[in-house]
Amino acid sequence: YRMDKLETMLSPALFFRINRSHIISLGTVKEIHAYFGNRLKLYLSPVSEKEVIVSRKRVSDFKEWLGK
Repeated sequence: YRMDKLETMLSPALFFRINRSHIISLGTVKEIHAYFGNRLKLYLSPVSEKEVIVSRKRVSDFKEWLGK
């Protein structure tokens, strides 16, 4: 599936698209840190081999999704 199609198939209460290449599950977020360029860096469990960054464009919606 394409990311945009997959995004519509998942529950928005449990899954969030943080950038063009990642959709994450609420239960996987362990830590959130400020990252340069007004972005956020996420630490997930299980640990991802790649950096998981919330895009600048999605930060506000991501915080709202988390209830922060």
